[in-house]
Amino acid sequence: MSSIWLRIGSYPATEIAAHTPPTWETWADGGSGSCSWAFSLTMRSQHQALQTGAVVEVMCGPMPVWSGILSEPDRTTWECTAYGLASAARQYLALDGVGNNTRDMGTAITTAQAAGWQGLNSVSVSGPVAGDATGNPISAGQLLDEYAEQTGQRWGVDGQRQLYMTPGPSGPMWLASPDASAFGSTDEDRAGTLKGRYLDSGTNLYATATSGSGAPQVAVDLSERGKMTLTAAQSILAGMLTRDHAQRAWTNGVTLTRDQIQTLGGSPAALIDVRAGQMMRSFGLAYTGGSALHLDTVIGKTRYTAGDDTIYVEPVNTAPRSFVDVIAAS
Repeated sequence: MSSIWLRIGSYPATEIAAHTPPTWETWADGGSGSCSWAFSLTMRSQHQALQTGAVVEVMCGPMPVWSGILSEPDRTTWECTAYGLASAARQYLALDGVGNNTRDMGTAITTAQAAGWQGLNSVSVSGPVAGDATGNPISAGQLLDEYAEQTGQRWGVDGQRQLYMTPGPSGPMWLASPDASAFGSTDEDRAGTLKGRYLDSGTNLYATATSGSGAPQVAVDLSERGKMTLTAAQSILAGMLTRDHAQRAWTNGVTLTRDQIQTLGGSPAALIDVRAGQMMRSFGLAYTGGSALHLDTVIGKTRYTAGDDTIYVEPVNTAPRSFVDVIAAS
């Protein structure tokens, strides 16, 4: 697609050198995921924009659809990799304005921005996170993780660098054509009951909180979050159960053409508009007990290369199956 172009710092990438079309991922947990491309340069080539930490944007006309930070410009091959600003949030500690630990998201985000984090918070993601601020500091990204678990939401930074926290979509945005999205299911990582060990703020003793019922029963360690009440511990476990553990897990993603994934009106999708965090309805297979002929899944990851006629899509809660994914999940 000719309207898609790459910008690094304030420079169009084509002004630096010829390059391959960018391939980028979007993630339900994180928003803009990874992006990669390669320049036609030599080992002696120099350009002021090609520095670790430079802002990278995949543009569609004047609008960024993916944003991140340059991580690995390989000077031998000039293969480049960038990661989204949710990943970059893990490089900044959750501190207040004078350098003390904080469990307040708004304060931690503001301090990270002052220290150099380039995400925006126009919708004012804020609020207290259960636990206390004693002990070793955690990253701003981990603090956002913990709040998302506590409330059963997902967070990330989108292509326009905006931070978001969302409970997820309420209905499908895309329709997959019959038999185009065959997802295998598994009980891996599924739980009926979560039991969490936590440090009780009233007694200063370790105790166990419970959420859910039935098997499988899964243990969760909440002790590193510091002192909290039983109510707070139960809220965290309920959020984790709702978001991750009570849902079906899947074993694979699928590659779809623009004719196989359509709008609700039946028009072929513009593939750059298909993003993780949206919901897709799949038709043609009996998914639940042989009776339901459609399946609604939240997209957990997309991977798209500029100009391609296909996009890779996988649902949230896809269990790791490749060697690289298994190592990343361990």
